[in-house]
Amino acid sequence: MSTITPKELQPKLTADPTLKLIDVRTSAEYDYERAVGAVNVPLNDFDAAAVIRQHGLSNEQPVYLICKMGGRSQKACDQLRAAGLTSVVNVTGGTDRWIADQLPAIKREGEKAPFAIHRQVQLLAGGLALAGALLSFVHPRWALLSAFIGAG
Repeated sequence: MSTITPKELQPKLTADPTLKLIDVRTSAEYDYERAVGAVNVPLNDFDAAAVIRQHGLSNEQPVYLICKMGGRSQKACDQLRAAGLTSVVNVTGGTDRWIADQLPAIKREGEKAPFAIHRQVQLLAGGLALAGALLSFVHPRWALLSAFIGAG
């Protein structure tokens, strides 16, 4: 598994503008803030063969994948490798580290950051578990909702 930090990657992107940096976060996350030069291909729409074709990717030049912290981009790397592309590199620390390292970024000012998809799922699951627990006072079978959510 090939990885690179944002501080190692940024000079490479500056020196060679033909290098590809693909951001696999949701469109809302990407629109809020992103590394300069990144293109958005959300992981939930990610079709490795189509990405390879549309972006002209080949094993002759590395392609870098970034997300919020590195988990989703690793999944995209795995999909590209399974499709035959071996020159994929995961950006460790993702956009969070890119921003923390104060590297060139585009950020919408004056707006709150959108909830990441995993945070949305956590909020929904927590809300359903709480609802099941409270409704179990009305009828004990509602506790099954909390049990179902807890079972994951």
